[in-house]
Amino acid sequence: MLFLNNAVGQATARNQVAEDYEITERAQDHAVYSRTTAFTNPAGEVSFKTNQFTLLENALHYRDDSGAWRASEDLVEPFEGGAIARRGPTKAIFSKDINTTATLREFVAADVSPLI
Repeated sequence: MLFLNNAVGQATARNQVAEDYEITERAQDHAVYSRTTAFTNPAGEVSFKTNQFTLLENALHYRDDSGAWRASEDLVEPFEGGAIARRGPTKAIFSKDINTTATLREFVAADVSPLI
């Protein structure tokens, strides 16, 4: 089992795994990685070996506007009137003036209606 302590290490590990495996299932907090390898024995008979593992991680994916699962990103982007974090299961809109009491204008948790 591989344990990494930082997001950069996690992203690097995912990229290395992605070279050998493909994601065959996604959800908000997991991804199933699989690969199938063909082997030929001395008699010329081909057999297949399938390997898979499940990566568990909070907020690993989010649903985009079309309903497809996408990899979450720790990203806050400029937005008209402030900034927005929209590439994860939890969304937030921030005002452009962070020195006000209403800095966080809207907050939407995963699969829930707006909280603010």
